[in-house]
Parts: sequence; structure tokens; C-alpha cells
Amino acid sequence: MSSGGSSSSGGSGPSASVVIPAHDEGAVIDRCLRVLLEDVRPGEFEVIVVCNGCGDDTAERARRHPGVRVEEIAEPSKQAALQRGDDVASVYPRIYLDADVQMHGRTARALAAELRERGLAGAPAPRFDASAASAAVRSYFGFLSRHPVYGAGYVGSGVFALTRAGRERFGPWPRDLPDDAFVQRLIPPQDRVRSPGTFVISTPRTMRAQLQRSVRIQRLNRRLERVDDASVSGSTTDSTRTFLLRHLRQPRWWPGAALFVLVAVVSRVLARLAERRGQDRWLRDETSRAA
Repeated sequence: MSSGGSSSSGGSGPSASVVIPAHDEGAVIDRCLRVLLEDVRPGEFEVIVVCNGCGDDTAERARRHPGVRVEEIAEPSKQAALQRGDDVASVYPRIYLDADVQMHGRTARALAAELRERGLAGAPAPRFDASAASAAVRSYFGFLSRHPVYGAGYVGSGVFALTRAGRERFGPWPRDLPDDAFVQRLIPPQDRVRSPGTFVISTPRTMRAQLQRSVRIQRLNRRLERVDDASVSGSTTDSTRTFLLRHLRQPRWWPGAALFVLVAVVSRVLARLAERRGQDRWLRDETSRAA
């Protein structure tokens, strides 16, 4: 066993807590819970959906799933939802799952088992589903998915888990910071594990939607970079330049590489412009949530 301090309720209680923050996720919450609870024995996971500032039927839909606890808070804040989830959850390892991604129960089971043996944080491998997207988006994600940042030790993009010792590395969830990137920078690589299995991320369907998503991520990451906290350090990426140069030797990657660079440059510029203008509009991708 590692020094992670993970705990579960013996062999009879839940093996892990799953906290799902959800803001107006009525279009996808059923899919998220259905996939998670498939082939899972009753009570195997302590599943908590935290509806934050919802104006739709997310809470009602989540309550229809047996064994799911639903919490509701008025504030439309993912970080506040994560904190409420932590306040009511009772089991470690603790899995944090975005409502718009899909992770099978067997993958959650493997993630919890891995963290009971070693590490402070972990996640399965992400898999991008661009089947409903445009050709440009498919090319973009075909290239992006090869980036070394998504290799072993990557936590984020919709799923990650913490042991008790990992969660005790910080206090309340930092407001206005990207939760997954925060954890990735807080927990050193040697204490992050890649568990068996994958989880599915439905990509935006259009390049316009992907650009908006990238602008949001850029703004969140810029906030994280400005945090004056010695405990948050390090880089979340390998050498993008090396990655690009290696793939530019092969013409079949040129279209995806061009889109990758274009989105990176334009989103960075737009993020800076939005900050200078004091714009704080939430650019959430709705195309990946469409039926």
C-alpha cells in the first residue's frame, strides 16, 4: 500500500466516492450516470451529483437513478460544487467526474483500485469522440490526441481522482481556477498514476465551438499561472515545439498541425483581449451536449 492514505468502507461499503458537478446538464446527465452505473453493484460507489445554479431539470433527472445522491446549491460555480461534494462525501479514493464525459463503472472501479495501491492522484486515459464533428474538428483532435501531455501521469479533461492524502494537499477548492490543471500542477508526476481503461470526451462539433472552448481554457490557465502559491508549480505540458517538429516530418499530419497551431494562437490572443476588456462571459461548448 502507498502512503496515499486512501480508505474505503471495508468490503461491504462503497469503494469510492464519485462527485459530479453539474450546471444545466439535463441533456447529458442521464448518459453520464447510465454509463457510470452500468454493471455496478448497488452501493459500490457513493455517487453525488451537485447541481450548481441549475435552471433546468438536471436534478430531477439525476434523482431518477437509484442510489444517486443529489445536492443543490444556488451558486453556478464548479468549484463550489466540488466543495459541496467533498463536504458530504465520506469515502476515498474520491473521483471527480464531469457530467458531459462518459466513464464506465469498470473504469471507475479500476481507478479506485489503482489509487488504493499507489499514488495520490490518477485518471484513466482520455479518448476523444469526434464522430459527430466536422472534418476539420476530426483532423484537429486526431492530431491533438497524439500530444505527449495526454500520456501517463495526465489527470484532467473531465475525470481525475484523489486519495485522502492527495486531497489533504490543499484546503477548499480554489475559486476561478481550473480544477484539473490545479491538481495536475499540485501533485508531482511521480505521485500521479494512469489507471486501466479510458473515458470518452465528446468533442465540439465545429471549429468555432472548439475555438470558444480553447479561449475558456486559456483564460482559466492564465489565472492559474498568476496564482502566487509556491505549492502550485511545474508545467502541465511536454515540449509542444518538439511534438510539432516531429509530426511535421509526416505530411499526413500537416492539416491537423495547422489547425492545432491556429487554434492555439487565436485562442491565446482572444483570451488576452477578453481580459483587457473585462469580459467574463462563460464560453461553454453546447454542441457536444446536443442529442
